[in-house]
Amino acid sequence: MRRFALFFLFFSGCASSHSDGKDGDISNDSGESTVENGELDTDGDGLSDSQENELGTDPESSDTDGDGLSDLEEANGESDPLQSDADSDGLNDSEELAANTDPNNADSDGDGADDGMELNADTDPNDPDSVPIKAEEGDWLLSNANILQDDCNLVSVLGTFGEDIFAILPEDYSVVNSSYDKFEIEISSGNANCPVVQDAFDCDTLSIVESINESGISVTLEVDIDLEGTLNSSTSMAATVTATLASCQGDTCGLLSFFGVNIPCDVRMSADGNL
Repeated sequence: MRRFALFFLFFSGCASSHSDGKDGDISNDSGESTVENGELDTDGDGLSDSQENELGTDPESSDTDGDGLSDLEEANGESDPLQSDADSDGLNDSEELAANTDPNNADSDGDGADDGMELNADTDPNDPDSVPIKAEEGDWLLSNANILQDDCNLVSVLGTFGEDIFAILPEDYSVVNSSYDKFEIEISSGNANCPVVQDAFDCDTLSIVESINESGISVTLEVDIDLEGTLNSSTSMAATVTATLASCQGDTCGLLSFFGVNIPCDVRMSADGNL
């Protein structure tokens, strides 16, 4: 009888140290995680290593693409476990869920602006009537110039000779390749890219060469233009223009220097832009 009792205790102990594999993720004797069918789940994400190998995910990482959603969540239909931004709209999949947008649709509300663009522009990616400002393509005019800074006294010297600042800083330019998050400006056959965040833009430096051959002045100036500002609507803007006068060629460059125009120098002005 005693021998039977010892055998019963030994058998019970062996049985209690193993699982029938029906209670979800468990640990085996080596401490590694397994799934319901008892298969190894190294990263403990609810997918067995063999399932991860079939999906192409990393069996040693519970979030292969690093987007904040586990491989299991994505494999169950949330998104693609191999792409952090499945719809390529600038938001990773967990950011999409936080914004209540569709991680598999770049433009959740169908208004033509990607979800990422809308969040950058502070518009609602779930409301088709809430759309970022898009600069209209066409020829724009910079007018009502107000000089903010003239380090080299160029404005007053040009005024003495009857010349306007726009003899050096072009008054008009073209907007091309416009989208909700960028546009390009075109001046004197040069192009500059202008990223837009919310309604603010900041263009690449655009280099042009301008010649003045009037009123006793004959010079060629190399000008680097920076244009930044805000879009008030698709057809109007407030802009700040900085022109760096980089070099001067011509017999009268010395005359400009005599009148206090020291090159290189910066001229900075504000202006309104209208289509």
